[in-house]
Amino acid sequence: MVEKKVRTESTGVRRAWIEPDHPALSVVAQCELLGLARSGWYYAAVPESVLNQEVMRRMDEEYTAHPFYGSRRMTAVLRRAGYPVNRKR
Repeated sequence: MVEKKVRTESTGVRRAWIEPDHPALSVVAQCELLGLARSGWYYAAVPESVLNQEVMRRMDEEYTAHPFYGSRRMTAVLRRAGYPVNRKR
């Protein structure tokens, strides 16, 4: 019954409940009780690179101006602007 109530909280909230220096419960045990994967506890998000942010901003500008451009034309526009992109990104 308690486990279901705990899982209604977001992952971030449950991650904040973990006490790494708890005297009786290890991080592994706490993660298990909270329904979190251990990797979720140790995960640290990597910030976007400056180049990636520039490419995304330019893509947004182009899409706003030309919403009918497909991936091939968008790739061509970005390449002409000097960005190292392919159709996947």
